[in-house]
Amino acid sequence: MLLEFAIGNNLTVMSTHFQHKKIHKGTWLAPDQMTVNQTDHVLINSKKKELIEDVRSMRGPNIDSDHYLLKIIISQNLPKIYTKRNNIQPTVWNKANLKTPSILLNYRKALYTKLDNQPQLCELEHEWNQIQMAIIEAAQETNQTQIRNIPKSKWWDADCQQAIRGKNGARKIWLQHRTRASEIRYHKERNIANRIWAMKKKEWLNRIRQIESKTSKINLKSSSMKLKN
Repeated sequence: MLLEFAIGNNLTVMSTHFQHKKIHKGTWLAPDQMTVNQTDHVLINSKKKELIEDVRSMRGPNIDSDHYLLKIIISQNLPKIYTKRNNIQPTVWNKANLKTPSILLNYRKALYTKLDNQPQLCELEHEWNQIQMAIIEAAQETNQTQIRNIPKSKWWDADCQQAIRGKNGARKIWLQHRTRASEIRYHKERNIANRIWAMKKKEWLNRIRQIESKTSKINLKSSSMKLKN
């Protein structure tokens, strides 16, 4: 079926094109935990098959599945406009510096001077652009930038990190020594990690609901007071 589909659509099966060890060819682990078959394949247009440099399965990444991830190395030059656009990172100001009285005072003075020296404009959009530029220039003169960190889930803490380390460590031992004891240990660590993640996420969601409930009550109380007045 796969070969017929590839021949009929001018495709090349690249997952069987490269020489690898047997353990790096299998993509599916049977329920007996011993048999490994190559059931996942990579197909590409025959005219562009030179773009793929290598295809192999990765047993290391733990995705809680009976399938292994496929690693595909593709040789492709991206357009310059794409690489240039993605290399530009937005500026992030260090807000902690504004807690320092001297820096905050200098920023306010610089901002006041720039806003005071701006000419009056009739159009609202142009006037807002001037205000925006004044804020940016004042921050550049007095404040510092900081590295933008990748945001993480608030509920992901040290307990979750320790659980995933234990889970991945048990899986690594199981892949190296396929014994019943190592398999039982891996499934035990996986269940523990899943319970910890679910508990942490549930606690965080409950905290958010409590905050939202309190906020709604405060807004309702304030609105009722305004109506009475």
